[in-house]
Amino acid sequence: SQIQRLVQAQEDSLSREAALKIQLERAAAKETALGAQLRDAKSRAKELKEENAVLKTSLAREKRRAKKCPNCAEKANLKSPEGDNNNLV
Repeated sequence: SQIQRLVQAQEDSLSREAALKIQLERAAAKETALGAQLRDAKSRAKELKEENAVLKTSLAREKRRAKKCPNCAEKANLKSPEGDNNNLV
């Protein structure tokens, strides 16, 4: 009868709504997890950028020191100002 079809349609609709709510909850949980991963990745990238800046500064300092003292450059296994790196100590 018409009433049975309407009741069935309503039950089907409620079932689909419940399934969509579950999908929405799962998607929200994934979004939260991905947000946390993104924050962690950004934080790590910032740490690595800072570390790289420190290393770059140290390398520049060592190169300046090597220019002032070619023998020191050889001992540190850096190229001398002339670019000759064959006479390493």
